[in-house]
Amino acid sequence: MEAKQQTARNIHDHLIKTFSGKHVVYLICVGYIEGKWIYKFGHSDKGLVQRLSAHYRSFGSEIYLVHVVECIEDTELELMIKHDDQIKKYIHKLIINGERRTELLEFDEVFQLEDYVEKVEILAKNLIAQKDASYERVKSLKNIELQQMALNVQRLSLEVELAKLSTEPPKYESSLEVNALTNISTLSSTPPAIQNVLLETYQPIPSLGYSLEIKPKKNSRGYKIQRIHPNDLTKPVAVYESTVDVERLVTSSSKSGLLRAIENNSIYMGHRWWKVADDLDENVVHDLPETVELRQQTTGYVVKLENDGEIKMVFVDQRAAMAYEKFKSTGTISNAIKSGKPCHHHIFKMFSDCSPEMQNKWLETNELPTKAKANGKRVARYSPVDGSFQEEYSNIGDVLKIFQLGRATLMKAIENDSICKNWKWKFMVEEN
Repeated sequence: MEAKQQTARNIHDHLIKTFSGKHVVYLICVGYIEGKWIYKFGHSDKGLVQRLSAHYRSFGSEIYLVHVVECIEDTELELMIKHDDQIKKYIHKLIINGERRTELLEFDEVFQLEDYVEKVEILAKNLIAQKDASYERVKSLKNIELQQMALNVQRLSLEVELAKLSTEPPKYESSLEVNALTNISTLSSTPPAIQNVLLETYQPIPSLGYSLEIKPKKNSRGYKIQRIHPNDLTKPVAVYESTVDVERLVTSSSKSGLLRAIENNSIYMGHRWWKVADDLDENVVHDLPETVELRQQTTGYVVKLENDGEIKMVFVDQRAAMAYEKFKSTGTISNAIKSGKPCHHHIFKMFSDCSPEMQNKWLETNELPTKAKANGKRVARYSPVDGSFQEEYSNIGDVLKIFQLGRATLMKAIENDSICKNWKWKFMVEEN
């Protein structure tokens, strides 16, 4: 057993050394839980060591990297894995160490670890090939644009010649020809660059059966967003066209959280964030204040215990507990949790602080409450052909990120019952 652990550790160390600082999609073994080996997949852009540190806090120190694939489009590759028809059957959510963990994999005799690795390698190769094809598409469209510009210049030249032959020549704006020649000169001297051209690219999502259109979102506010490593505030590690692009490309991010971090000079999603004006060098961090350490708040599920120490109720957070118990402020609950003393004849504590035995006993006959989101309206996707139900999404934000949609576009499609991204959409009716 010790020899196997040492082998796993050697593989783990080798993968970290090989892929540190690169864009990757990884798979880690988080442990032997309830008689089964559980794995977790995810992506990392230049911060594999930091990402693992977060997993150590969540799952403990005995976790191992078992597979890593390098891919510059790591976010897109992870999305493809989530929606792969074969893999998604084995994706689960579990309560581990008192917290709800997602993107967990549990293999069986039909689909094993080796099958997953082979599948991910194929998805990565297909994605890279498709990106190469997209680059060729951009070059082709650039050439067409050049040809069209040349035809416009010829047309203008012909108009000039006709004006010279006319007895009453029409008023001729020479600036038109000058501008056209200037434009074609500028265009021909600028090599095609995918990241700066607002043309469509395509991302395959196997479960949908067609290619998803991704359109980079230019910011009309006059600034871009810099992502900065908290330990090196001198240069950005990434630059995004807008807050919308951050939401689309950084998993679990939100515009409100991003702007709040910029305003408070605080860490968000493991990084500092800053606005850079369009007329400034985006590769330089300008006038960034020092990082402000915000006070850590105790968050998570709150339990109310019986006199015998068993869990009586579970609340989604301290505010929910306060409302149910009709306390005047969350401070009452917070103080009770910190002191461990009875409050209104009951003990309150964090669910994560309860023993595994207490948690499992509660979960045998109950489910943890679901916290409502700000945009918590559930959305359903339907076939426009036969109206059959396809998939449910817990909130509007998930649909906007996955399908690269704008909020107004989705709302209009729902309101008019029209087709959007090849599908029809409806709000789910809440059951009482």
